[in-house]
Amino acid sequence: MEIIGRKKIADAYKMNPHWKSSLVRWARIVEEAGWDHVPAMRQTFSSADPVGQYVIFNIGGNKARLAAIVKFQQKRVIISEILSHEDYDREDWE
Repeated sequence: MEIIGRKKIADAYKMNPHWKSSLVRWARIVEEAGWDHVPAMRQTFSSADPVGQYVIFNIGGNKARLAAIVKFQQKRVIISEILSHEDYDREDWE
């Protein structure tokens, strides 16, 4: 899968250095994936949840949430937001 918005990953771990290894690992796994649909994606990330137009990925033991739009046919993952669990729970990020 192609990741669009990689700068958001770097920005997130610059502000939260303890997320770096989890975000880098997530990106590596996504790049190697070839998902065709949600069930295939959930075989890789069982906690990934489709929410509206987004898929929410838990990062770093659920300390952060990565919201992305997954375009299965185009093999693209477009990162929208990377938030702390607390910021995600406020629900005003969309």
